[in-house]
Amino acid sequence: MIEKKVLINTIDKVTNFVFYFSAFAEGVTVRSGEITVDGKSILGLMSLDLSRVLTVYIEPIDEKSARRFEACIEEFEVKE
Repeated sequence: MIEKKVLINTIDKVTNFVFYFSAFAEGVTVRSGEITVDGKSILGLMSLDLSRVLTVYIEPIDEKSARRFEACIEEFEVKE
């Protein structure tokens, strides 16, 4: 499982995030505190407090999918 911290704090970022990750066969889960939503759902993401750093989880089906995820998440990732 891959876990990344992200900031998706604008409508454009939410739209781009859903666009990118809807193409994945795997489930993409986004968590904010105790709330977990489907990362492929605009309504789900909009229900979160987007001013906070969120955690994204994915279980890639293969190495190619893992590399593609890493490339797509860069735009949103919070570097600590």
